[in-house]
Amino acid sequence: MSFSKSGSLRWASQPTYNRSGGEDTALDIAVGCAGSAYVTGRSFASSPGLDATTLKYVLETATGNQPDYVQVVIGTQYGVLSDLYNSDNQRFAVQSDYDAAGQLKVQFIVESTLNTTTPSELCLMVEAYVNTTSIRQRIEVFNFDLGSYDLMDVRMSSLSDMLVEIPIVDDPARYVNSGGKSRARITFEDLGALIEGWYAYTDWVHWKTLN
Repeated sequence: MSFSKSGSLRWASQPTYNRSGGEDTALDIAVGCAGSAYVTGRSFASSPGLDATTLKYVLETATGNQPDYVQVVIGTQYGVLSDLYNSDNQRFAVQSDYDAAGQLKVQFIVESTLNTTTPSELCLMVEAYVNTTSIRQRIEVFNFDLGSYDLMDVRMSSLSDMLVEIPIVDDPARYVNSGGKSRARITFEDLGALIEGWYAYTDWVHWKTLN
């Protein structure tokens, strides 16, 4: 079951997972973006036997929003806006360049027009990878109340597609302007890569809202 901050029931799911009539046991649960949840545990069937199993439950009433604007701030752009619409391996590619301080980076700003200016929850999803090691990924969201970016997530980049889900439940309306715009700044920073001119490939940038 999933409840909103006010205590109202969002969804309830009966335990319908049954793998070949075997023994299925949930061991842990984690809350995801926009009312979703992950349940992981073990599952047993006669063949091949005991396996690890993870299920994702998604709130169908969460509204998805594609980006409608992108601007590369640091780097050379080789992709187009529509590359960010879907998780489909059509990637928005940007080659790194030096910033004013002499550090190799990729940085771009992406915006979306949401269906509401007062969401009860906001979720930003970014799927990306880089083509070399020692690159750090930073995701910031613009706070329209303060007129500056708030850091939401920082981690080392991956050499294969990595999906980052950022739930924003504490006063999410401050990240949406009066016209319904939400803005994110995505940065890839060189911490000692072995090659110059590395690339960042972003496959998907997506917002979800709950009203």
